[in-house]
Amino acid sequence: MQQLSTIFSSPFNGIRRGEKKHLNGEMSKLSTPPACMFSPSKNDPSPTSVMNQAFGQLGMHEVRLDNFQDDFLPSPENLQIYHVRNKMMMPKDKRWFRNLFIVILFLTIFISLLAVVLFARSDGRATETNKATGANDVGWQEPLGFLPIDSRLKETIKFLLDDVDHKLLTDTKAPQFQAAQWMADIDMHKISLDTPLLFKQRYTLALFWFATSGEYWNQSVNFLTDAHECDWKVPYQRLDRSVFDMGVQCNAIKEVTGLILQGMNLTGRIPREIRMLSKLEQLSLDHNNVTDFESFRRLTSLTRLSVGYNKFSTWMPEWIGELSNLRTLSLSASGFESTLPTQLRKLTELSTFAVDNNKMTGTLDALEDMPWLVNVYLKDNAFTGNITDTFLQDLKIVEVLDLSKNQFRGLLERGFMRNRPRLQILDLHNNYLDGPLPDMPRSSSLKFLDLQDNLFEGSIPPSIDSLSTLKHFDISNNRLSGDIPVKHLSKLTQLEYLSFHSNNFLTPGSIPDLSMLSNLKELNMMNTARTGILPSWLGELTKLVLLDLQSNRLNSTIPSELNHLSDLKFLLLNDNKLNGNIPNKLGTISKLEILLLDKNDLTGQTDTLCNLTDKPVIIADCETELSCNCCSLCCSDDQPKKCYDKGWLSFHASDWEDHYSMNVLDYGAKQLIIP
Repeated sequence: MQQLSTIFSSPFNGIRRGEKKHLNGEMSKLSTPPACMFSPSKNDPSPTSVMNQAFGQLGMHEVRLDNFQDDFLPSPENLQIYHVRNKMMMPKDKRWFRNLFIVILFLTIFISLLAVVLFARSDGRATETNKATGANDVGWQEPLGFLPIDSRLKETIKFLLDDVDHKLLTDTKAPQFQAAQWMADIDMHKISLDTPLLFKQRYTLALFWFATSGEYWNQSVNFLTDAHECDWKVPYQRLDRSVFDMGVQCNAIKEVTGLILQGMNLTGRIPREIRMLSKLEQLSLDHNNVTDFESFRRLTSLTRLSVGYNKFSTWMPEWIGELSNLRTLSLSASGFESTLPTQLRKLTELSTFAVDNNKMTGTLDALEDMPWLVNVYLKDNAFTGNITDTFLQDLKIVEVLDLSKNQFRGLLERGFMRNRPRLQILDLHNNYLDGPLPDMPRSSSLKFLDLQDNLFEGSIPPSIDSLSTLKHFDISNNRLSGDIPVKHLSKLTQLEYLSFHSNNFLTPGSIPDLSMLSNLKELNMMNTARTGILPSWLGELTKLVLLDLQSNRLNSTIPSELNHLSDLKFLLLNDNKLNGNIPNKLGTISKLEILLLDKNDLTGQTDTLCNLTDKPVIIADCETELSCNCCSLCCSDDQPKKCYDKGWLSFHASDWEDHYSMNVLDYGAKQLIIP
């Protein structure tokens, strides 16, 4: 036992091996005895009996000693660590640690619960927004400087989330936010959110104003005033002096049915929210700077879409065919360079179709299934096809057919016009049509016939007189020959425009007597081999605005009767053999703007012309033959090209060439598109 006491003294009291203390005293100091493990041999006494004898008096019968080898005893260093650890973990210190742990645990649980609540609220709000915007990761984001939560602006934005993109509604620079702010804080009407249709209608129009730079419109048209949105309009006069309302148009129950803002300097993109004007039937935005019209795709109630002369893409979109209610579609000068989309065939109710002044190519097959087409404007493209009797044969009720400035070929046959009894305007100029002119069918409707700049040959048929209602007839710049059928032309008493110019294969002869055509405003016989005198009966055509007889072989004096032409603006007599003095009475033609007298044998002075209040542009041989103190340019026989070398023609010619191409019904034709 003495040996055993010596061995176990070190682990329990820290006394180094060899220092003897009484085991009972030292063991009583231990709160928990260590478990030492021994492996007894067969000859050793029973470990249990030995320990019972050694510790029985100490009440430590539970101590198990399975090994008795000094090799596994703790080293002094380990014993020292044990004592230090035991000292640090005193009962008082353990309670402090436990309390700290409880506090930390409580704070962790509280913060976790708070985070769960905040996340649930944010997730709920994001869900509402995602439903409105289609986004899956967008939460409520308030713009900088946003008003308090109970403000009308914030309620307005929440209300609009179903129809307006969330990001745009919370971007203070976006027109969607600006329109919402105007509705909430500025608009005096303060429309209740409980009337969603009324609120969204006014909001959409306000948004349209902000999105298209309304502050730079040519005029406000009363937008964003205190008036009802149906009164956001002003009266506007057409060219024919009739009046329509420019701006918003509504039906009897104050629903917006029309938006007409032509030539107002609208810029930018049309907002997609325009679809909220679900009753919109008429949209006319011609002559602006709009760059995109994708937003119109959902306006399925539209019957009139007129957005020509804007800045769109190069392709005419297929989705146009989805607007099945369209009656009028005008996309003039929109920058298209594509073919006609096949989806156009779906617009079976279409009556007016205009894609003029683009760069479109291909055929017109897409128009074959539009039997209700009345007005077709395809001018100035690169469409192809052969003009025959069966060309666009289903367009039997067409009244306006403008195919000019394209690449059509073929022979113009009598059946082409005969099969279209309601045809009023036929414009085929500047194509590649050839062959003889057809016999004209008797028509009481055709008012405009333009065949200039083609390859027609032969004579003008006598049947021209069957077109008794004709007002505009232009057959210039072809290869016509034979006589001018004056007898038959004189029966077209409603003619206002008559042009034969640049048909220099016509039989030479005098100017035919057309004095019966008292309604003529423009007469052009330039370069038609006219000879003889300048007839005095020209003074009877008192409505003339333009008289062009240049580049012929006229060899008379200028008749003083021309002073009766009080509306005359353009008098072109140059490049003839006219002689004598310039009549003083020409100085009484107060509206005269351009007078060409060069390359003639005229003499005298032009003083009376110089006294006109609005001095005209006068070109004459004033270096050697005439005395002209107010001539704009003096020409010389020694330098016949001098006048043309100055480049003045390129500047001034457009003034009268506009009259050549200006048909008297062109204004009326445009009225078919302009509301």
